Amino acid sequence: MPVEKSIRVELFDLEHTLTSGQVFRCCRTGDGWTVCARDRMFSLRQTPGKLHFAGVDEQFIRRFLGLDHDLRSTLRRLAKFPQLRPALRACEGMRIVRHDPWEALVSFICSANSNIPKIARSLEMMSKLLGLPISCGEHHWHAFPEPGTLADAAVLRKTGIGYRAEYLAATNNACPPGMLEQLAQMPYDEAREQLKRLPGVGDKVADCVCLFGLGFGQAFPVDVWVMRAMRELFPQAGTTERDIRRAAAETFGGDAGYAQQYLFHHQRSTNRRATG
Repeated sequence: MPVEKSIRVELFDLEHTLTSGQVFRCCRTGDGWTVCARDRMFSLRQTPGKLHFAGVDEQFIRRFLGLDHDLRSTLRRLAKFPQLRPALRACEGMRIVRHDPWEALVSFICSANSNIPKIARSLEMMSKLLGLPISCGEHHWHAFPEPGTLADAAVLRKTGIGYRAEYLAATNNACPPGMLEQLAQMPYDEAREQLKRLPGVGDKVADCVCLFGLGFGQAFPVDVWVMRAMRELFPQAGTTERDIRRAAAETFGGDAGYAQQYLFHHQRSTNRRATG
């Protein structure tokens, strides 16, 4: 059984972070969570002022959960916009995770025109079919499939991703080792355009990979929830995805990714409560 360790944390909410559409391969276990990220499986739980973890080291946890980010300063800047304050209060402590770039790319290609539970099921099936077994204590899972292992669209269709299987197989073949890590060293706009050359990667998927996989905090993925929130709260931003992305860049700058994530999670959570 892995030894549990703990670190002190401030301005951090584990549940908001794991349930806000950033992490697809996680489940509640007891009083905490079991999470799988690429080839690592680990447990997390939170008590007042502390984060407890097992199966990985502190350096990985701090980076993966964004604990090395100065969230207090980010929220202070975003709180200057009254329209954002309800989301900032409701989701306080939510962090933007840093996924492995390959897992982020595959996950968000699968996310196109889908929903979070379905994405999670598809990625779990994909890992069972094509990933190696891993474990953390008594919990067993499968590692995320390695680059180069997703070339068979027929196998990928068994995971329930439908038409995305062909896109994913083509991207698997078009993404050589090290390519994504190289993109992380480029300027954001250049990395984004390079990603959009891959099959199945449009504006939203590219921005999701930039934000959650490559560490570009200025990325602002626009989906139906974010578009709805921006139209309601910032009507001057326009009505199209392109206009909204441009307005977000001008309004939030390097904090655009955090603005997007708080808007997304709050809008989606509020809608779930309203509809029961």
